Amino acid sequence: MGVVFLFLLPVSLNIEGVGVSANYAFLLLLLLPKQLGVGSRLVGITVAYGVICYLVSVLIAKDVGANFYLRQFISFLLFLGPLCIALVRMPFDFMMLARATVWASICYVCVVMVAIVATNTPLTDAVIAKELASWVPDWPQRYIIVVMLAFFLALFLGGQARYWLLAAALSGFCITVSHSRAAIFAMLGAVVLLAMLYWHRRDWHGLRRLILSLTLSLCLVMAFVGNGLGDFLKSEMKRLDDVSALVEKFTNRQNAPPIEPVPDTHDKIDDDLPALAEKFTNRQGALRTERVLETHDKIELISAEGGEVSGKIRIEIWRTITQIMVEGQMWTGSGFAGPYLLEAAIGSAHNQYIDILFRMGPIGLALYLCLWGGLVWRCFGHSPELGCGVLAWFVFGFFNETTKYSYGAFLFFSLLSLARFGWMPTSSKDQDAVRT
Repeated sequence: MGVVFLFLLPVSLNIEGVGVSANYAFLLLLLLPKQLGVGSRLVGITVAYGVICYLVSVLIAKDVGANFYLRQFISFLLFLGPLCIALVRMPFDFMMLARATVWASICYVCVVMVAIVATNTPLTDAVIAKELASWVPDWPQRYIIVVMLAFFLALFLGGQARYWLLAAALSGFCITVSHSRAAIFAMLGAVVLLAMLYWHRRDWHGLRRLILSLTLSLCLVMAFVGNGLGDFLKSEMKRLDDVSALVEKFTNRQNAPPIEPVPDTHDKIDDDLPALAEKFTNRQGALRTERVLETHDKIELISAEGGEVSGKIRIEIWRTITQIMVEGQMWTGSGFAGPYLLEAAIGSAHNQYIDILFRMGPIGLALYLCLWGGLVWRCFGHSPELGCGVLAWFVFGFFNETTKYSYGAFLFFSLLSLARFGWMPTSSKDQDAVRT
C-alpha cells in the first residue's frame, strides 16, 4: 500500500509559468512483465487510434518548430503511458488502492488545515485560492479529484471500521473549503444518489455512515470558519449569483455587448501558433491565424472585465474549440498539443471531454466515453460507494481536467485494470472484507 500511496503524491513542476502534475512514477508498473494480461479490446483500439492521431498531426504540422514538436511528443507519451496501464494486471488489489487513496487524501487535507491556520487565511473564495496556492501543491482544482474519490472510498471502508468515516469527513471538509463549484455540486449530486441507493436497498447502516460523515464535515467547516460563517455563506451565495448572471448572459447572446479586439497583445502569443494555424488551414481550413488571435483577444478582454472570469473564459474556450471542430471536420483532432494552439497562456480546455475532442477528434472522444461508461457500470456492480465516486468524477470532468493529471490518470486506468482483471484481493483477510 505504501508504494501505491507514493504514486498519489501531488508532485508538480512549473513549466513556463504553468504548474504541471508530474508524478508519473506509476508508469514503472509497465516494466513488470509478469503482470501483463490480455487487456481490454476497447483499450487496445483507443491506443491504436491515439497513435494514428499523433502521426497525422505530426505530418500536418511539419516544419513548425522544435517547441511544438516537443509539446506534441510529451503530451502523446503522457496519453499513451497511462492508457497502457489498463492493459496490465495491477500488482495490487482494490482494497490497497482504496486505502492508499484515502490516506493520500488525509495527508493532503492535513496540509490544507495547517496552511489555513499558519497563514490565518479567511475561507473566502478570492483569498483562499490565492493564499494557499503557494503553500499547498495543486490547490485547489487539480488534487481535488483524489479527495472526491477518497470521500466515497472512505464510506466504503467505513463498513469495516468506523474510523474511516473521519477520513470521509476530512475529505468533505476539503472539498467545501476549496470553493470548487464543480467539485461541490458533483459530490452533492453523487451523495444524493448514494442516499437513494442506500434507501432502495434498505441499507440503513450505509445511510447512517453517510449522514455521520456529512455531519462531521459540516462541524469541521464551522470550526474553521468560526465567527466568519456569515461571510463564508455570503461569498458562496455571491458565487451562485455570478453563475446565474453568466448563464443568463450567454443564453441571451443578442443582448450581450460585442467583444472588441484588445490592441497590442498579439506579441504575447507563442511564435509557433500562427505558423501552426497556417498548417492546419492548408489541411482542413478551420484553424486560422485570425481565429487564434481572436480567441486571444477575447480572453484578454474577459480577464480585464473582472467578475466571473473563470466561467467566461471556460465558455469562450469551449465555444471556440467546438466551432473549430465542426467547421473543419477535424476527425483526428489537432494532435496532442491541445488548447495550447488557441491560447499559449492557458493551455487548458477546463473540460476533460472537450480536451479529448480537440486532441483526438470525435472518434477519439467516443472511444474515451466508452471507457468511462464501462468503468462506471462495473464500479456500480462492485459497490454503490465506488460507483457514485466515479460518477461524481465523471461529472466534474465537464468543468475541469481529470485523467489529464498524473494522479487522475493513475486512479482511472488502475480502476479500469481492476475492473477488467477482477477486484478480488490476494489475501484471504481482505477477501472477507470485500465480501462484507
